Amino acid sequence: MDSTILAGVIGAGGATIGVVIAKDTKISEFRQQWVDGLRAEVSELISVAIAVLEARVLDKEKKDTRIYELTAKANMLAYRIRLRMDLRKKLAQTLIKEINELIEITDSGTASQKELGTCTLRVTFTTSQLLDDAWRKVKRGELRFQAVLLLAGLALISSIVWSLHPHWLHLAQSSKESSHACTVTVQANH
Repeated sequence: MDSTILAGVIGAGGATIGVVIAKDTKISEFRQQWVDGLRAEVSELISVAIAVLEARVLDKEKKDTRIYELTAKANMLAYRIRLRMDLRKKLAQTLIKEINELIEITDSGTASQKELGTCTLRVTFTTSQLLDDAWRKVKRGELRFQAVLLLAGLALISSIVWSLHPHWLHLAQSSKESSHACTVTVQANH
């Protein structure tokens, strides 16, 4: 293989690997932002849900306008979280179900602290599982980018081996010819 072709193949392989790494890095950054956003929204939703239930318990006469503001905020956070979820995934479906239960508990005004605590623990646990899954993807990278990197690396190694192949044949022939010449010279001297 001509050295200019080899240089082109190596350059293209290096560029492909660079592009794949840059894109994988960007996707990891977006996934990290998603993780941070979900964590912030779920923790804020739980805090608001607790505040709503406490306000309902303290406000027997239902005159506290803060309850309506907190309920609106809880609903907004719940919708934000729902919109982040991929409904094809089981954990996402579970989290949405648990968030719906949390909103029902806070809206009822009759739930106990124990019921709220149990529900918030379930929401926290499911969110932790979702965040762990997302973090694993960030650490290992997207599967398709791993495959592209592997293929680009194999193509690069193959082109280098292929380019050296004629050189190896030439060395083998040279070695064989020189050893044959040595044998002929030794036999001629005897």
